[in-house]
Amino acid sequence: MDSTLKYHVKEYTTEHFSVCSERPASQFFDGIRMKIDKETALGWTELLRIHNGLYVEMVDYRAKQHFTTCHNNMEIPFKFCILLSGRFDSQFPGQGEKHITSGEIWCVHGSFEKTLYNYFPNEKVCAVSICLPRNVIETWLGTSCCVASSGLEKLVLGRLADGLPGQAFPLARGLRQSSKCLRIARQLISVNRQTLTDNLCFESLGLDLLSHILTLKDSLASSYMERTRRIRVAVDEAVDILRRKWNDPPSISDLARQVGINECYLKREFRQQMDMSIGGYIRQQRMKKALELIETGRYSILETALFVGYSNPSYFSAAFKKFYGNLPSYYLPKDGTTC
Repeated sequence: MDSTLKYHVKEYTTEHFSVCSERPASQFFDGIRMKIDKETALGWTELLRIHNGLYVEMVDYRAKQHFTTCHNNMEIPFKFCILLSGRFDSQFPGQGEKHITSGEIWCVHGSFEKTLYNYFPNEKVCAVSICLPRNVIETWLGTSCCVASSGLEKLVLGRLADGLPGQAFPLARGLRQSSKCLRIARQLISVNRQTLTDNLCFESLGLDLLSHILTLKDSLASSYMERTRRIRVAVDEAVDILRRKWNDPPSISDLARQVGINECYLKREFRQQMDMSIGGYIRQQRMKKALELIETGRYSILETALFVGYSNPSYFSAAFKKFYGNLPSYYLPKDGTTC
């Protein structure tokens, strides 16, 4: 048993856990399996060192009561934690309390004098972590030029530049259960590990998960850019529709359906892109048309009000003055008699 596994046993045996009498569910990897005190929760945690030097930690238990674990003098070169279900709070030195929920991927890096984890009653916590020892990081950064090693290099150099002894930060939040990273993590925690073929599959899944995590930011950036482009196009389409149908505009829900995005997204993005609400844009189009009609001198204020959708000329005049700062009559041609 190496020093990392020994530390794992030392820390967890003082915090509601005990070493299982049976070996981990793999005879091919060095590892340790521990079960949690039945009065506290039902479940287990397992840490395996696979052949390429990576560590895979898996956790699966349901808390019966609130409990806290405390870990001292943690040294973590880089650890990526994927929470598949449940929630818990963590407290790292100098960083305050962090709330971690399912669908999130966190990176933990550096030295931590004391770290607290708080678990809640009836929460089923299921998580997978990939831990990179220092020698693996140095080997990858020194010899590999793949996309994953480039992602690792960005993380390592970026965090070292911050100059902090220990950090915990989210790489991704709100991932769908159908996302690639969460799908691989679920496979990893449930795959059989009895035969050599099983364990080769387990090792392959671990590497695949790490690769996806390290390229996650580029993937999310591309996805974000595509989503942003799609929303911008939808807002442009909405503007075109409202420009054509300003006198009989569709409802916001109908407009959202026509341009193919969620109503809340449309309202928010429309305001951000146009610097006004959808209702404000419709009023702007009506007032522009009203001014255009009034300045011709061929339409009375009543006719103009009715044309742009106001049945009450007094209300129209008040709205017009609020928009332009003057009553409609101010813009009538000086030699005109229309009123």
